[in-house]
Amino acid sequence: MKKNKIISCILLGTLMVAITACGSAATTTTSDEAETKPAKTATVESDKTKVSDMKEKKISSEGNARVKDIAGVWFEDALDPRTLTIDEDGTFTLEYKGGGFKSGIVTIDYEVFGDGSQRAWYNLSEDGDENWISFSENDDGSQLLDILAYDEDGEVHFRRDIAIRDEGLDEPNEYGFFPVTSVQPTGISIAVLDGIWKSDNGDAIVFYDGDIFTGSFDVTYADKTIDEGYVQLEYSLNPDDSREYWYNLYKNDGEFFLGFGVSGDIPLNDLYAGQSGEPHYTRESDDSISGSAEDFFGIWACGRVTADIADDPASEYITVDIHWSSSASEGSTWRYYCTYDESANVLRCDGLGSRLDYSYAEDGTFTDSSVYDESDAVFEIRNGALIWSDDNENMDDGLSLLR
Repeated sequence: MKKNKIISCILLGTLMVAITACGSAATTTTSDEAETKPAKTATVESDKTKVSDMKEKKISSEGNARVKDIAGVWFEDALDPRTLTIDEDGTFTLEYKGGGFKSGIVTIDYEVFGDGSQRAWYNLSEDGDENWISFSENDDGSQLLDILAYDEDGEVHFRRDIAIRDEGLDEPNEYGFFPVTSVQPTGISIAVLDGIWKSDNGDAIVFYDGDIFTGSFDVTYADKTIDEGYVQLEYSLNPDDSREYWYNLYKNDGEFFLGFGVSGDIPLNDLYAGQSGEPHYTRESDDSISGSAEDFFGIWACGRVTADIADDPASEYITVDIHWSSSASEGSTWRYYCTYDESANVLRCDGLGSRLDYSYAEDGTFTDSSVYDESDAVFEIRNGALIWSDDNENMDDGLSLLR
């Protein structure tokens, strides 16, 4: 079996974006294209070659400023996230999590409206002709923090690296917090939050992908509903201008969710919210692994994925039924017949797993089809989360399911 790591589910729900034109009789004209440079190579030793058919074009001062507006590092919100780096000279590199990359150039079009106003559109392409993705600036001219676009595989969503996007800000946000952009003493970083935290009322927060300045979180409430967002290291100013540091959680739409005062404790095992200290969260022990088969029984969930684990006396197996709804009309189900391995504290399925895909047509007609059977899987409880390891297709990568 492959080695699986604990990370939280990342944005399983589909992000929808509607692109609407304002004004009247909009037209599109191409005004600026970034001056190109040789594409980045996989290693320093590699030959520096240009992206195929890349065109040498002069960029105006206005166009150069436009590219600077989106220059920086962007992280994809996806199960298998990619990293997009846009350089100020108008080139980009898209790096894949498992290795490999593609490079290209940025061109700029302008959508001109009847009242004379215009909106910039950024086009990223490998060869300067066929666009990989296109996206527009914000209508109000504010800093672009999210890229929502479509490629050949569907919708893509990239989020600007928070530490980079906040460099140079000297004004607090609407909630009165300033971004931290310099390295702090040991024990003060978002990375120390990574893991599972539980409150007294049954809520659970999973922090993941933390670095010094930023990270992500999922919170699962006692009623199994879920919120998602990002967390960043920030500070507030006291009356004497001294700083008070915070781990602040924001929902994906930017709404403030929760703030934990930074203690700098090593190790960090307690989080207290706000000035009152409530709610109080404690870290789940790293060695909290299941000790019996009964610990697996019940309903586990992560976004659109649920797992129902129960004893099946008729077959003398423990059944694991997983339902993954990709949309309102489509989804997949897995069934595994497992035995409990007491020595390793895991559920094992040896060749008795299957997958079924289903869909509903607009007229209500239901169809399903078998994808495979005779599949292997292992289930374990680690840090209070159910970890699903499936060697057949690795659909489980990036999932940790909570009760």
